[in-house]
Amino acid sequence: MAKNTEIDEKISLEKQLQQDVSGGEGKVLLSVTDTFPFAKWANRFLKSAIIQGAAITLLTVIFVSIQLLFSSTINIVQFLSLSFDGPAKWIFLGYIIYIVLIVAIASTAVFYIHFEVNMLKRMHGFRSMLAWAHLIGMNVGGASITLSMIYAGLVGSGVIEIVLSGGDISELRSNTQIMEEFIIPISISAAILVIGLIAGGLTFLVNYLGNIKNIEYTKHTEHTENVNR
Repeated sequence: MAKNTEIDEKISLEKQLQQDVSGGEGKVLLSVTDTFPFAKWANRFLKSAIIQGAAITLLTVIFVSIQLLFSSTINIVQFLSLSFDGPAKWIFLGYIIYIVLIVAIASTAVFYIHFEVNMLKRMHGFRSMLAWAHLIGMNVGGASITLSMIYAGLVGSGVIEIVLSGGDISELRSNTQIMEEFIIPISISAAILVIGLIAGGLTFLVNYLGNIKNIEYTKHTEHTENVNR
């Protein structure tokens, strides 16, 4: 009975999809929410990628503003190139990993579009819990790791102290001991990210296995109906 209900639900979604596409040509790529209102998880990942993109844009504006305001005493590019072997490298690594994270979140939305639009899967119950864990793990865990790395690099290299005190870059002194304070926060954030990625992998697996079972059930039902005829 549950199988029949799910198949009937898929047929209904297929009809809705055909009506939406025929009535909204040209909107499929740019407006997932408007064209496919049932693709809520794809929409959530796309929105979270946009928010993360806004966050790193704001971070970039802050870095550029610091460079412009303290151009006479601080040269960020020169500083990073000369002190890449010390704590300052975490600023660069955290920034690059943040960009990779945003691309990964946006790419993940494509998989959910495939599940919700092409495979007509509805995320509810256990699947919804896994999807939530996936979304929170990537956004909270991933962003926390990258921002912690950037902040640890700023503190450990002494840049924040120079900016706050208005000193000269030549007075910069690295503080490698303070970097140890970031080990536990970064480890916790990494654990959250890993849990989210595992939940995402289980979400993909459950959806694909469920689709295979539905196909087999549909073929068996069609074969039974043909025999009865």
